[in-house]
Amino acid sequence: MKKFVINLKRRSDRRELFEKNNLENYTYIDGVDGEEMDMRTLVSHGWHIDTTWRDPFKNRKLQKGEVGCTLSHYTAWKMIAQMDEPAIIMEDDCWIRNPERYNEQEVENLLDKYDIVYLQHNENEPGLEKVINDNLVEPYYPYNLTAYAMYPDTAKLIIEKFGRTLIPSDEHIPKLIMNGTLTSVGYTDSQENPQPCWQHFRSEVASDIEVGQDNPFRDFTNVHFTTIGTDRHKLVDLNDSAIHNGIFLKNLGNNFDWFSPMTHRDGGKKVYLQKEFINQLPPTDLVFFTDGYDSLI
Repeated sequence: MKKFVINLKRRSDRRELFEKNNLENYTYIDGVDGEEMDMRTLVSHGWHIDTTWRDPFKNRKLQKGEVGCTLSHYTAWKMIAQMDEPAIIMEDDCWIRNPERYNEQEVENLLDKYDIVYLQHNENEPGLEKVINDNLVEPYYPYNLTAYAMYPDTAKLIIEKFGRTLIPSDEHIPKLIMNGTLTSVGYTDSQENPQPCWQHFRSEVASDIEVGQDNPFRDFTNVHFTTIGTDRHKLVDLNDSAIHNGIFLKNLGNNFDWFSPMTHRDGGKKVYLQKEFINQLPPTDLVFFTDGYDSLI
């Protein structure tokens, strides 16, 4: 079977380590480096971020490495979708840990019944997976896309269901499995008889996703600092503090006649001015608002 191996150009160390597997008939895919991506670039290519998504186990926002990893797998899905035969997708830290169980013909045979064959996976809900026999299980909530196989029709379906809003690929595919859109099969795992593939230990090769600290993707393009004040003299201190901090402060109250004191509901004019300004902005921008006369940055 043809194999696509995802590798970042700057990670030649991982490429060298992968080649020790002595596999044949594989092609490297240039991975997308999340560290080099920003929201403006994503939007220009028609992508958006699911800003509400949080890691179900770490309660953190989408990480830079997860953005790059997901787009890399998306590239692989698109390549398989254009083929007329099944293929295996591997990450460059894939290690053929159990050569006796690594059987590409068996994988191809399993694809006659299942949409995805995992050559390595972690089950997030132990006990909910379906045991087929001593060798195979049907995962319930699998993680890890270290090595997995599919037909072009499956790749097309995954792309269709993905849309243009990013969540981690490790969450997207399990979601389709759990709701019944995809079927999957994986190998049983034990210390005596591990799964065919595994990820190299982090002590051997560093991860570009788990970098040792929270590294969220900046899911907005521009920041607009705003205030509202019709008396410029009363805004001097705020403006000076903004300049001191290198911030351009936009006063939405310039040339606006307040014409009544701040009593009863007159303060609502601030809301209207802010709404008019926000309506002119792209949905991926961020707005910071502060009162004018009694605030400092």
